[in-house]
Amino acid sequence: MNYIFVTGTDTGVGKTVISLILMDYFLKKNKKPIYLKLIQTGCDDVFHKDSDAYFVYKNLLLDVDRRFLADKVCYLFKNPKAPYFAARDENKEIDIEYLQNWVIERSKGYDKIVLEGAGGLMVPIWKNFFIIDFIKLIKAKVILVARPSLGTINHTLLSIEALKNKNIPVMAIILSMKQQEDKTLIEQNIEAIYNYSKIKVFLIEKIEDPLRDLEKYFDVMEQIQG
Repeated sequence: MNYIFVTGTDTGVGKTVISLILMDYFLKKNKKPIYLKLIQTGCDDVFHKDSDAYFVYKNLLLDVDRRFLADKVCYLFKNPKAPYFAARDENKEIDIEYLQNWVIERSKGYDKIVLEGAGGLMVPIWKNFFIIDFIKLIKAKVILVARPSLGTINHTLLSIEALKNKNIPVMAIILSMKQQEDKTLIEQNIEAIYNYSKIKVFLIEKIEDPLRDLEKYFDVMEQIQG
C-alpha cells in the first residue's frame, strides 16, 4: 500500500493542514486518495470543531455526512491527552492489531492513503508502543511537520534520528507557519535541518482560507512526490 504518514515534532504543528494540502494535490492529479485519522483525542464527536477529519473533508467536499466521516476515524476520545491515557480515562484500550486491520480495510480501492496519528512520534498508543512503532508496522513513508520557530532544529533533528534508527523513509520535512516569524531565523533553521538530514525541507506559510490558498502549494507537493 502507498501509505503516507503525516507526523510531527510535537502536537499542534500543522499536521492536519499538510494532510489537507496532500489530499487536494492528489485529487487535482486525478488520483483516488483517502485521509484516515487513526486516533482523535480532545473530541467527543467527529463533527467537533477540533476534529481533524472534519477539517480535512469539509474543505474538500461539498457535503460530509456523519456515516462517511465516522468511517475515517478509528478511535475517538474526549480528553486532549496522549492516546494511551485518553483511552484509559474512558476505561478503554487501543488494540494495535485492530488499528492496523482498520487501516488496511479502509485503504482498499484507493491509490494514495494519507494517514495522520496524534501528536509526535513518541506519543504512546499503548504502554510501550508509540506512534513511530505503528508507522514502522504498516511500512509507511513519512512527511515530518515542524514549527519554523526557535527550537525547531533540536526537535526536528531528534525526530529524524528516531526515524532513521527504525529505518523509516522520510519523504520531506515541512515547516508549517502559523504566524509571522523572523525570515533569517527560518532560513537558518532550514539550512541546519537540511545540512544534517539531507532531506528536502519546505516552508508552508499560514493558510488563511484553505479553499483559496491550497493551490499555492501544488508545486511543493510536486517536488515532494517527485
